[in-house]
Amino acid sequence: MIPEIRGTLKGHSIKMKTRYLKFPFLILLLSGIFLLPYLQLSYSIQTRGIISPAREWVLSRAGDGQMSYALNDYFHGSISHYAITEFQRGDHGEFRLKEGLFSRGYVYSGDTIGVILSNEEQRRYIQLLGELESRESLLNVYLTGQRPQDVTIAHERVLLAGKELQAQERILERSRKLYAEQVIPAQEYELVENQYEVRQMALQIARSEHQSLLAGAKPEQLELVRAEIRAIQAQINQLSNRLEAFTVRSPITGNIIFEPRQDIPGQTFIRIAEDSPYIVVFPVEVHQLAYVQPGQKVLLIPENRSQIAEATIVSLGNSVQLINRRQNVFVTATLDQNHAHILPGMLIQAKILTGRIGLVEYTSRITKAIYAN
Repeated sequence: MIPEIRGTLKGHSIKMKTRYLKFPFLILLLSGIFLLPYLQLSYSIQTRGIISPAREWVLSRAGDGQMSYALNDYFHGSISHYAITEFQRGDHGEFRLKEGLFSRGYVYSGDTIGVILSNEEQRRYIQLLGELESRESLLNVYLTGQRPQDVTIAHERVLLAGKELQAQERILERSRKLYAEQVIPAQEYELVENQYEVRQMALQIARSEHQSLLAGAKPEQLELVRAEIRAIQAQINQLSNRLEAFTVRSPITGNIIFEPRQDIPGQTFIRIAEDSPYIVVFPVEVHQLAYVQPGQKVLLIPENRSQIAEATIVSLGNSVQLINRRQNVFVTATLDQNHAHILPGMLIQAKILTGRIGLVEYTSRITKAIYAN
């Protein structure tokens, strides 16, 4: 009898405990259901991007021996400046990079990168200076008047200039033969040619001065000479600007990008990445684009690296690009700070932090992503 009573009491005790346990569990379940709409979850978008400098200046060799300068603006996806230096036909052009440039690895805006040497442009510059001197001398003669002894002296200058030209002509003929036989280099032959042209100009100046002393000057002649002087000065200024442009300078401050030799050696002379926070450009599928906006943070995760960098979205593209037959829009973000282990051209994992959202919205986005895939 006693064991039966003990069993009955034990069973009744278990039932009472179960009943008391169900009550708090039920309250907890109801509380969870009530708080479910207020539950916030983090939602992020996974993608891959490419690191680039905001701007990059490239000096390279274009076709037909031309040199091109391009300032690429990767932030806006455009070329903000492009120029070409073209040599005259038959000109002996040469480009020399500044010594020690690559050992520094860093340049400032306005630093000299290299110099272009052009024999034809230098020859033309010397010729124009000679013509200007001739016209200015002629104008001075017209303005100051002349005396008989001045006419005699001018005639003697014509004779002397003629003899010097004949002597230089003989030197030029010998140099031409030696150059044809490859005995002397092209630079030495061009120097002799330039000296011959200087002698020609000297004879022309002497004759002009002599003729002006013989004939005298009229007002119309004075104005004509002044007009010729203005025209020559304009040509000299234009040529001076061109020669100044032959000194190649960096338009930006930044690091020199070292890269392996290309298939065509010397195709690119130098690349300079601007010293500013790098940018990362990555695609976002169209069905995810509504969740992305400027100002959101992006975590950049390099391969085999534990250090994570942060970036901030600054712009969204306004055109759709097909990647693996899927519609994507490119998004641009700026690194909050450059890191030594993140380099231009690097392919990197990107995690867009879109913020915390409710469970219903989270479920909806996950469902749409599954359906889109």
